[in-house]
Amino acid sequence: MNWSYIAAVIDCDGTIIISKKTIKLKTTGEIKTCFYPQIIVGNTSKKLLNAIQDFTKLGYIYKTNQNKNRGYKTLWMYGVYKKIDVKYFIKQILPYLIIKKDKAREIFYKYT
Repeated sequence: MNWSYIAAVIDCDGTIIISKKTIKLKTTGEIKTCFYPQIIVGNTSKKLLNAIQDFTKLGYIYKTNQNKNRGYKTLWMYGVYKKIDVKYFIKQILPYLIIKKDKAREIFYKYT
């Protein structure tokens, strides 16, 4: 496993997104909008996602119910959600990305 291979997986089966969340501050009652960068990969091979997680030492793997009743294989998700981890992850894969390079660069400089 290496960062170039992980970049290829992200380009094909992954997404690099900004999640928006509106929260109400308990102390002041003020409404605040927060943005959270995320990296998510969906795959039916838990072995692949485990290898990525073992190599990066980042993120979480969880099972979805998306394909449960359709007779398909189980869909597994790997996600990196901590802002500092997303920044590190993007920094490592950015030189190797092709399809998602512009989006990754934007998130790296604007949201991390």
